[in-house]
Amino acid sequence: MKKETLYKQQIIDHYKYPHNHGVLDDCTHKAEETNSSCGDEVKVTLKVENGVVNDVKFEARGCAISIAAASMLSDQIKGLKVEELHDLEKLSLKLINMDESSGRIKCGTLAAKAVEKAIRPRAV
Repeated sequence: MKKETLYKQQIIDHYKYPHNHGVLDDCTHKAEETNSSCGDEVKVTLKVENGVVNDVKFEARGCAISIAAASMLSDQIKGLKVEELHDLEKLSLKLINMDESSGRIKCGTLAAKAVEKAIRPRAV
C-alpha cells in the first residue's frame, strides 16, 4: 500500500471513529476554536493533574481533516507534561501528513490551537 493511501485511510478512520470524542465533566482546562474560513469548530477539555495531561476529550463539527487531526492529536498528548506541549500545530500537521503550504492548514491545526489556548495562561 502506498504511503499516501495509508495516510488517507488513517484520516478516514479517525474521522469516522474519532478517539477521545466527548467532554470531560471534571476538566481542569478547556477552550474552543473556530476556523472562520470554513466554519469548522472544535472544543477541547483537558484534565491536568500534577502538570500531566491525564485525559483529553474533544467535540468537533467540521471536515474530515479537522476531526481526524483532533482525534490523532488527542491520542498523542495524553500522558505528556504540560511543558512538553509545544509546537502542537507542527505535530498536528505531521500526524495527518500535511505540510504548512497546504490550503487546509487551518483545518489541520484547529485542535492544536484549541489545546494551546486551553493550557496557556492568558495575558490580562
